[in-house]
Amino acid sequence: MKKYQKIILGVALIFIVIFPIWYVAVGPQKNLPGKSFNIGENAIWLEHEWVEKQKSVGEIGDLVNKLGAHRIKYVFVHTGPFESDGKITGERFIRANEFLKTARVYGDKIKYLAWVGQRRIRLDISQPEIRLNIVKTTKFLMDEVGFDGIHFDIEPVYENDSDFLSLLESTRHSMNKGKILSVALPEMMPTPVKYIYQLWMKTASPLSEDIYNKVAVYADQIAVMAYENGIKSPWVYKYFIKNETIWLTREIPDNKKILIGLPSYEKGTDLNGVKSFYPEVENIENGLVGVINGLNNSRSKVNSFLGVAIYLNKETSDKEWEAYDRLWVK
Repeated sequence: MKKYQKIILGVALIFIVIFPIWYVAVGPQKNLPGKSFNIGENAIWLEHEWVEKQKSVGEIGDLVNKLGAHRIKYVFVHTGPFESDGKITGERFIRANEFLKTARVYGDKIKYLAWVGQRRIRLDISQPEIRLNIVKTTKFLMDEVGFDGIHFDIEPVYENDSDFLSLLESTRHSMNKGKILSVALPEMMPTPVKYIYQLWMKTASPLSEDIYNKVAVYADQIAVMAYENGIKSPWVYKYFIKNETIWLTREIPDNKKILIGLPSYEKGTDLNGVKSFYPEVENIENGLVGVINGLNNSRSKVNSFLGVAIYLNKETSDKEWEAYDRLWVK
């Protein structure tokens, strides 16, 4: 009888302790290729020169054709940053209307969003007048200049960030039907994971699911900036991206709002000799492997996933596009 009791206790231990740990840390996996999850709703951040400097028709046409071939639908065109009063001088985007009109000659499927933002130390959005100026500026960019929407990149965003949420609400209410409100946010950690993480990383403060869900009330899409984390190991970065994909798709309602932002640039911040970015680790190939693994995991909710977003167009080499197409398109 004691033998059977040990067997029963062993089985109980597996289900009560080991199985939950395995499920949370690993979980059941499928093995579908990336193209199974690619619905052609991917995004890319585009550098400022396209709205400020003269570009030829051929240059714009080549850009549009390239993005279309890689199944990019949303282009975040750098149009800011905001001045401290919440405005942007017209000289900063003097070529924007021309760019948009020419780009649409080559195809009307791509959506162009004005990428605007600023650091909070230079933009006090707690002031109602400044928020009003931002709303007026973004409305002008959509209604008069011709952008299909707005992509906010205001940093940092805090937990319970009432000023930022108020700005999103006002912007949403000012937008005409069909316009897109997009928001860039740093990585998210569910509250229990965040609590454990901060036991070791006292200075780090990742966002929780709470602020993500509050932003999702107003935003049509959320692009998580899943890069520049100082990760030195490829497998750790893949695992990190895998879990970001799982967590975010589980937390945000099933309406295809989540874009996972992946880096293609080569240099990050280096403060006092401390590097925040290792391009041989944090890159498109490793990031896509993480995204695909996350979407193949039974814990993720694929219906919440929109696509991936590449940062930055100018920094994306032919080799990186090849990896992108191999893992995500073909």
